[in-house]
Amino acid sequence: MATNIDNLKSQMRKGMLEFCVLLLLQHSDAYASEIISSMKDAHLIVMEGTLYPLLTRLKNDGLLAYRWQESPSGPPRKYYSITPMGQMYLDQLEESWREITLPRRCDRVRVHELPEDYERQALEAGDKPEREGEIENCARQCNSYRINLDDGAVIEVGEQDFEVVYYDILPSSGMLWAFGNNLDNDWLTEGGLTAMCDCGFRVFEHDEWGYFFGLDGGGYDFYPEHWMPLYRARGIEWHDPKAEKERQMQNKGYRRGKLGGKAVWLDGQNNVVEEAD
Repeated sequence: MATNIDNLKSQMRKGMLEFCVLLLLQHSDAYASEIISSMKDAHLIVMEGTLYPLLTRLKNDGLLAYRWQESPSGPPRKYYSITPMGQMYLDQLEESWREITLPRRCDRVRVHELPEDYERQALEAGDKPEREGEIENCARQCNSYRINLDDGAVIEVGEQDFEVVYYDILPSSGMLWAFGNNLDNDWLTEGGLTAMCDCGFRVFEHDEWGYFFGLDGGGYDFYPEHWMPLYRARGIEWHDPKAEKERQMQNKGYRRGKLGGKAVWLDGQNNVVEEAD
């Protein structure tokens, strides 16, 4: 049975905004403009027209309280704070969803259990053992991860010995996607998770929403770097091969032209690169 993707996205956005607001106010009280600014810093875009009704609803539900406080400049500000009931609700939200992204090459990690020989050598040299580094290679089937520590040492540990350090609790691009049908969900649970993670996606599971996923990063084209490899791993084409070829050539800076009545690809100096279909 196909998922109503538009309704799902609406529910996810509503739930994520609730979660982010409560998570933010768990650490300190804030007024509306501070909340919007903090969300922008986390690459989550929310408009005043969306935030104010949400704050009012959370307050009416007993999850938030507010107080007026004088401002050093301008009128008094309304500071929101999380209530005990709001904290309980936040705890439930945190338990309802989990990140299931597999560790992968180039991930930043913090190691909890260091190899005894490395830790002993560091202490004998009077150094503090390094615990942060980057995954150089991973052999998931045998639970072996080679990690380059920031001090230059290379260690091998199991997945249970470290945690991946992400930019934020949600993908930094600020965008989330969900599958449109149960066939995709089945593919994910039957081995597709490895492919998705290797294509650069962060994957989450929610008790009600199912699976959703996003990307860390920005300032580059997601399609050739992430989406096209994912579609190939899935065994499907996201568009026809000719369109994909054209996109690849344009990404290289080539343009279409004519030579003797034939369509060709030209570089920046008008040299023929190859014939165009």
